[in-house]
Order: sequence, then C-alpha cells, then structure tokens
Amino acid sequence: MRKRRETDSFSVSFLDVMSCGFGAIILLLMITKNATPVIIEYSDLSPEGSVNELREQLFAIRGETTILNRDLNAKQEQLSAYR
Repeated sequence: MRKRRETDSFSVSFLDVMSCGFGAIILLLMITKNATPVIIEYSDLSPEGSVNELREQLFAIRGETTILNRDLNAKQEQLSAYR
C-alpha cells in the first residue's frame, strides 16, 4: 500500500502571489502619486535672456582674469628682478 502524502497546512497558490504583488504595486502607485508636483521657482525671464545675461557675466569675468594675469606676471617679474 502506498503511504498517504502529508498535507501541508500552509500552501500559497499562484493567484495568491499574483494578487499580493498586484496590490503592492497599486499601493506604491497610490503613495507616489499622492504628492502633487510643485513649481519650485517661477521666472518671468525667457531662456534667451538668461543665456545673454550669463554670456555677459562670462565676458566680464574673462576680462577681469586677463587683467589679474597681467598684474600677476608684472609682480612675478618684479620678484625675479629682486633676486
């Protein structure tokens, strides 16, 4: 005679696993969609205006850099003359 197989008191069917996973996905979507998007900063300037402004700042900084490099070279020449 064949022995009867013991029945497991805890068995999870495929549909149980799928419904649990589906519920978890829905719960995650509800949590993430709850917050409405917020505009951090609103600017009346057009992108072209800000690009032009940044370009002007870049030219000013480059001009200052050129002047400072000339001063630095002059100071280095003075130091080398003293040595």
